[in-house]
Amino acid sequence: MEQSIIKQNKKYFSKIGICFFIGTILITLLQLGLGNVCAQVFPKLYEKYAFLVMMLPMYIIAIPIIVFMLTRIRPVATIEKAKLGVKEILGFFLVSYAGMYISNIIGNYLASVIAMVKQGEVNNVITQVATGNDWWMNVLIMVICAPIAEELLFRKLLIDRTVQFGEKLAIILSALMFAFYHGNIYQFCYAFVLGCVFGYVYVKSGKMIYTIVLHMMINFMGSIASVLIVKASGLTKIMDGSITDPNEMVSYLMGNLRGLAIFGIYFLVIIAIVIGGIIVLAVNFKKISLQPASEPIEKGQVFKTVALNLGMGLFFVFWIVFMIYATLI
Repeated sequence: MEQSIIKQNKKYFSKIGICFFIGTILITLLQLGLGNVCAQVFPKLYEKYAFLVMMLPMYIIAIPIIVFMLTRIRPVATIEKAKLGVKEILGFFLVSYAGMYISNIIGNYLASVIAMVKQGEVNNVITQVATGNDWWMNVLIMVICAPIAEELLFRKLLIDRTVQFGEKLAIILSALMFAFYHGNIYQFCYAFVLGCVFGYVYVKSGKMIYTIVLHMMINFMGSIASVLIVKASGLTKIMDGSITDPNEMVSYLMGNLRGLAIFGIYFLVIIAIVIGGIIVLAVNFKKISLQPASEPIEKGQVFKTVALNLGMGLFFVFWIVFMIYATLI
């Protein structure tokens, strides 16, 4: 590949990376700035609505700015539109949930290993947020705002601008940036897997609505349904880890048999969904196909072209440092 083309491609990816990096800095400044101001000026209000104060400015101010910057970069290729049926959407949901469930186990294991090494707890921010907020806040942010904004950024705008280098590269890059964007070890693994599934759905349909629906379904299951089931079962002390003594745990469970039954049924439903997703993936695995690049990058030049440039370098370095800091504190 000619050096001029390599430089041109690196510059192209750098422009995309700069957009996401500037957006990341803007989001961070907004959250820190508004959070501190509200905490000082309206302490009681902030205590109750901290989650909204931290998140809504991102969706109202920062995300539109990132979208504006990315739209200044014109997509080179177009993705052909295709309609997906209810059966196909359900299949992708099962695969998504199974992938999320299994990769979440891996993420939790990594977090536990890190906790052992540093001899301290690794905070699971998403669990704290999901269980600590009123349900309507989680619906507004996690089930409505996040899926729409994240699918627009990481699927529609990002994949549209990288698919000319091959669907495989576009999907993996989208999933990786999506995973880093979540900013913690617990979510990184399953966000990457979900990003790959959502990316595949997008390149095969060309329609963001399908990935938004899937994203909403997954977030609803994780941040709304699971929390409501735990609260309905009355087993919150088990879930938050406040009971560690085995004898006390047995006594607590025996005194909450109804709640144990509710949670048991929910757990069986989850296992059924996971098994269903594994089966769907296994049956359809050979049907998975990805279109090659219309503007191919030589194999030995892919990482250098895509990642070793100013924009992408700043984005990935920021999130790597942020995740290390968030994990170690």
